[in-house]
Parts: sequence; structure tokens; C-alpha cells
Amino acid sequence: MRSLILAAAAAAAAWALCAAPAFAQTWGAGVSLGLVDDVSHRFAVDDFRSRDFSGFVDYETEPSVLVRGTFGSLRTTGANSERTVTTSGGVTEVAPRLTSRVDYGTLGVSYEFLQGDSRSGIFAGIGGYKVKPDAAPAGFEEFRDPSTTVFGWHFGVDGNFRLVSRLFGLV
Repeated sequence: MRSLILAAAAAAAAWALCAAPAFAQTWGAGVSLGLVDDVSHRFAVDDFRSRDFSGFVDYETEPSVLVRGTFGSLRTTGANSERTVTTSGGVTEVAPRLTSRVDYGTLGVSYEFLQGDSRSGIFAGIGGYKVKPDAAPAGFEEFRDPSTTVFGWHFGVDGNFRLVSRLFGLV
């Protein structure tokens, strides 16, 4: 039985070594860690202190065309965070820093423009987002973001550049 397991393991290792170059031509996977902030009210570099962690898997359907699935989680400030609010007691004051966690999954298509060792691209797709507000100090619970699940569209631009042979940095 042990020799059968060793033979299967050796066959799997040989297949992985031989198939990896071919597999890498059409499939890709990666992770990213970034800083995020809500810029709907104002933009300040100092405010980018929340984190975003995501992973993705993509499949190249044609040269320069990728179908990409992304999953991730980000922590961001709430809509009423550090804003002037009127509490239920009628007192006007500045709300404390209120945060929410957003878990998400997206499915989209990306078209990439190849430029030597770098790529840029445009992407669009659909996504599902689950907002989970963190606990708020007493008296400020009503100003947290609502706990909800929503679906919507996403689109944007991206780019990457080669760091080493098979490792790219993502912008």
C-alpha cells in the first residue's frame, strides 16, 4: 500500500512539473493587499489607512482577454464616520471613527494591452458585496452602515509589471 501511495505521489509530482508550463499559459492566480478609503466626500492621502485583501483566479480565453473571478474582504470607514451628527438625545457632535467590513466576490472580463514587460487593461463585470458594520460606541449605533448584501456592476482600469520571470506587481 505504501509503495502505491509513493508511486501515485511521484506520478502527481511528475505531472505537475510537466503540466505547470502549459497550465500557466492559460490560467493565472494571485493575491493582493492594498489600502482603501471612501473618497466620495474628500480625497486625502493620509486617509488611506483601511486595508483590502483579495485573491483572484483568471483564465485567458483569447490573447489579451481574461475572465477573472475575485474574492476578498476590505475594511473601510462608514458613511457617517467622523462627521457631525445629531444623536437621538438631540446633541450635535462629531461621530467617532465607524468602520465596516465588506466581503465581496466578483466575476468579470478584462482586456489587456501588452507593452513589453508591463500590461495595462480595462475590466468590467458583476459582483456581490456583503457589508458588516463593526460595533459602535454607545449612542452612535444608529450611525453605523446598515448590514446588507447588495449586487452591482464593477469596472475600471488596471496594470501590472514584471518583477521576475513569473511574478508580477499589480497596480
